[in-house]
Amino acid sequence: MIRSLFLFILWIFLSIPAHGQTVKYLFCSYCDIVPGDTFYVAKSTATLKSKPVDNSKTLVALNLGDMVIVTPTSPSKSTGKGSGPYPNSSMETRYKTENPLDFLPVTYQGKSGFIATSALGIAKLNTQVPKTYFMVKSNFMGSTTNDSLTFIEVNGNQTVNEFSTRIFGSLISISVNGNAGLDSVTHLLRIDYYSEACGDESGMTYFTWNPQELHLLGHLAASADPESQYGEAFYFPSDVGGAPGKVIFRAETYEVFDETTNWTRRSVEERVFTWSQGYLTPSFKDSSEEE
Repeated sequence: MIRSLFLFILWIFLSIPAHGQTVKYLFCSYCDIVPGDTFYVAKSTATLKSKPVDNSKTLVALNLGDMVIVTPTSPSKSTGKGSGPYPNSSMETRYKTENPLDFLPVTYQGKSGFIATSALGIAKLNTQVPKTYFMVKSNFMGSTTNDSLTFIEVNGNQTVNEFSTRIFGSLISISVNGNAGLDSVTHLLRIDYYSEACGDESGMTYFTWNPQELHLLGHLAASADPESQYGEAFYFPSDVGGAPGKVIFRAETYEVFDETTNWTRRSVEERVFTWSQGYLTPSFKDSSEEE
């Protein structure tokens, strides 16, 4: 039974086409933040402070897209513990995301200080368009919730578009991909969700992107437990088995009734959508919209 579950999960991830992936970023919203982790300034301006309070001395001004590296707080010679706002932390500091901090200790180009977590993004994703990239913010930064991401499109040094989306899990990866053969699309953005236990939902969400235009294409679900597994996928024009001007939706269910006698059932649902002028026809309604 465990073997069947493993093989189905393996099928889910091996059967999903990569679509010319250019960037991938793995993120765990519940994991501790540790020294060495990197974040990016996701505001037009931010400041590195001498202390973790707004009215402390400004050490340096930071710009949109600048990278900072998380550091441990300075230990006391007598106790070996951290000083300042985190007196109980050691050099192996793990900043708990379930109790978010207003500031993080960081370094920027060799200078150490503190930066407001509300100014930070978790990822910087480049595109094929010159001087254009995405900053990705999670609302766990400076918040007690972690169920959405915000994509901030930046051209040069200016924010030109923002788009927020719900996320369906805590362990995710974010990638910028080729257009998979879709006309009038520069990139596909994809969020993958990885389940942490049997029965938990996994899957992926697709977006189409052109400069200053980010549109939800659809959320695809997957789940697995020892008796029943389910997975959905899109097959685009450039994929093996794809067709020009079409997006094929395929959902596969695998059920195990009795492993000792190899009594199983596999069923496949398929629907072909037409891709025209940036939209699917008929419109795609995913399981998240039915909640």
